[in-house]
Amino acid sequence: MAVAEFKTSVLLIAMMGLAMFVVGIVLYAFAEKISAFGYLLLPLPPIAVASYIYLNNWLVDNDVSSLKGTALVYKLWEVLIQTLVGGVLFITTTFLILAGLMLWHAWTSSSG
Repeated sequence: MAVAEFKTSVLLIAMMGLAMFVVGIVLYAFAEKISAFGYLLLPLPPIAVASYIYLNNWLVDNDVSSLKGTALVYKLWEVLIQTLVGGVLFITTTFLILAGLMLWHAWTSSSG
């Protein structure tokens, strides 16, 4: 692993650790208010891990330290578009699976 890749990985790990720390403090501070909605937070850990892996791979493949101005904005715009497309595909897949499960449940409960 090259020195630049190592520095990028260490920086990304540190940033993820800081982000998790801040989120943990916020969740702890508002624990009483959000405890009823805790089940909504269950998808966050795998999404955070996927984001970390995606950004780590993206930063290793793209040398953004040499980019300036418009080129950097273009690369960041590219990441935003890829994230939005991934989010739309995630939501679509989730709804398709949910619809399939609902149809399966309706079919099995009416035939038996």
